[in-house]
Amino acid sequence: MRQSTTPRLRQKMTWQYAAAGIAVAVIVAAGIFIWLNLGNNRESKAATKQVIYSKQSGDWSKAGSWEPRAPASGDSIVLKSGHTINLDKNITLEGAKIAVYGTLWIDHSKKLTLQKESVIEVLKPSGTIDGGKADGTAENSASTWIEYEGKSLWDSRMEPVAGYSKLDKYGYNAIGTLPVTLAYFKVKPEAGKVIVEWATAAEENNDFFTVERSTDGKSFQVVGSVRGAGNSKSKLTYSFTDVSPLAGKSYYRLKQTDYDGKFEYFKLEMVESKSVQNNSVAGLTVQKVGPNPFQYDFFVDFELGADGPVEIRLMNMNGQIVLTEMMDGYAGNNRYAYNDSKGLLKGTYMLSLSHNNIATKPIRLLKN
Repeated sequence: MRQSTTPRLRQKMTWQYAAAGIAVAVIVAAGIFIWLNLGNNRESKAATKQVIYSKQSGDWSKAGSWEPRAPASGDSIVLKSGHTINLDKNITLEGAKIAVYGTLWIDHSKKLTLQKESVIEVLKPSGTIDGGKADGTAENSASTWIEYEGKSLWDSRMEPVAGYSKLDKYGYNAIGTLPVTLAYFKVKPEAGKVIVEWATAAEENNDFFTVERSTDGKSFQVVGSVRGAGNSKSKLTYSFTDVSPLAGKSYYRLKQTDYDGKFEYFKLEMVESKSVQNNSVAGLTVQKVGPNPFQYDFFVDFELGADGPVEIRLMNMNGQIVLTEMMDGYAGNNRYAYNDSKGLLKGTYMLSLSHNNIATKPIRLLKN
């Protein structure tokens, strides 16, 4: 025979359930608190990888010290000359590349941990890594300030790191004098092209320079090369013109190669092309192409002075035409949209539009 529960017993059970619920909530809240606080020393990997520049001297953890945001794992981080960034908390970076042209100061109680192919390069003439107490007093004991996956690279007993030096999974390599002393490296848009200029103060066994370009500051492609002077103790100037620059933001860097095959990279420079080469012919003006690079789809915005057919042509780097399409154009703004039904292979292509039997200047497109 089923017996009914008394009001007093029901009340007791209700309080037991409530207490259990509160206990679960406290455990969950504690777990979240621990996760947030234990995880706050590892720089977020969820952020989109970017090239991060120091904006001014300040603490590493302060957003105002960097642009466009604070550094995270996977970023290319550039500490500019004249800026001092203080590592004010323990930092762990995965897959990051740090170029130090200014001063990276590490607080005596803090540590920079590198993981998963992260690397630090300290560049001449003014790049430095130093550390210690803010008042300049000596350390009482050895402290590891930079490590790679648990292996100490640089500690409080060692002299400041000066250029040229490299810290990575192989250790701390103080190379010192490099075969080429770079005086400057400049990149500027000009009349639908990008002009790359640089100068050397001295050269030793310098075979050639390579100009490389990237859309994200991480993955680069060669766009040209210039022969070096070999040996020189006087200032020499060089230039290269990218006649088919990418629309929007892109990054350029300079690579120098010796006669023996050894090479070095110099700093990144960002440039923004606000239009696609001012590309116009006989009543047709290309306004925008994107995304570039593309994976599956891209579009071309163009303007026509009058109605008429427009031919879109895509050519690979072997000179073979891999796509030809005709579309009806109308006076004013038009858009051509491509989808990858053709199954194009990854690589570089040249895009051109024709109107009234006159073709625009080819636009370089990259397919990832």
